[in-house]
Amino acid sequence: MNIQFSKVSNIGNESKYANAVLKKGRRSNASEASRFEQSFVQYVDGEYADITRSSNAALHNAVEAAGIGPDDKVLVPTRTFISSVDVLLEIGADPVFFDVDCNTGIVSPFILNKALKDHPDVKAIILVNNAEQAEQMKVVGGEGILDLCQRFNIKIIEEATHQFPTKIGDLFLGSSFGDITNLEL
Repeated sequence: MNIQFSKVSNIGNESKYANAVLKKGRRSNASEASRFEQSFVQYVDGEYADITRSSNAALHNAVEAAGIGPDDKVLVPTRTFISSVDVLLEIGADPVFFDVDCNTGIVSPFILNKALKDHPDVKAIILVNNAEQAEQMKVVGGEGILDLCQRFNIKIIEEATHQFPTKIGDLFLGSSFGDITNLEL
């Protein structure tokens, strides 16, 4: 039995560009990577893009770029994956676990508000995004996750590895919500 996990789309110039890099005999080529980063930033209307070899490496870069260091406290929802905690422990930061909504499995503004009040010394939050989580970032007619984090002055690091090209309204995840978003393409 052969169960296909996913099918790679190859309808544009993907093969041409991949083959051009392979013909040069290197795994990576800085000029192609740089062009891709610039194109991606324009496409999502973001500010920066940084290609890494793994999602874990990207999350590590995001944590450091957010200014997280030794002994800093970072909120991490109980429903996450190991890299969210691993990168914090690697740099000596302290993960502070908080609950998720038992019906949805995601962070709600109500639960986050309680966690921020219980832990006023946190510097950031790492949110593992899925489509439902992204919808909680901006809540129409109420205080969403973005509003809470701005009010408490904490950075939002979104781990949205498998979420591109998720949009909330006209905005791409990774361009207008958290301070830093980790996407995997």
